[in-house]
Amino acid sequence: MARTPADVAAQLFRSIESKSVAGVAALYDDNVGVWHNFDNAVQDKADNLKVLEGLTKSVAKIQYEVVERHSVGDRVIQRHDLNLTLADGRVFTIPAAIFITVKNEKITRIDEYLDTAQVNQLRAAQRRPPA
Repeated sequence: MARTPADVAAQLFRSIESKSVAGVAALYDDNVGVWHNFDNAVQDKADNLKVLEGLTKSVAKIQYEVVERHSVGDRVIQRHDLNLTLADGRVFTIPAAIFITVKNEKITRIDEYLDTAQVNQLRAAQRRPPA
C-alpha cells in the first residue's frame, strides 16, 4: 500500500525524534532541497543530513508538538513547537512552520520557517554563534 504525503511527513518527524539520520536519509529524494528562512539558502541532501547529525548529537532529546498538520495534494503543511532538551535538562522550544513536498513517497522539497530568536537562545546555551 502506497504511503500518503502525510504518512511520509509523519515518518520524517518520528525519525528525527528518534535521532535516526539514516531514517531521514531514506525518506529524502536524492535531489531534495531544504530551505530555511534564517539563511535563505537551499541545502542539498548531504548538507541537510550533516546539520541533522549535528543536531542529534548536540541535544539529549528531540520532540515535536504538532499544533496543526494539513495535506494539500503532494504538500504537507505543519505548524509545530520543536522541543529540544539539552544534557543538563534545559528545554528550548522553537516554534516553526514547515512545508514538505512528497513525490513517489520521497521528500523532494522542504521549506522551513523557524523562530530565530528561539534558535539563537539555544545556540547561545551551546556556546555557538547565532544563526
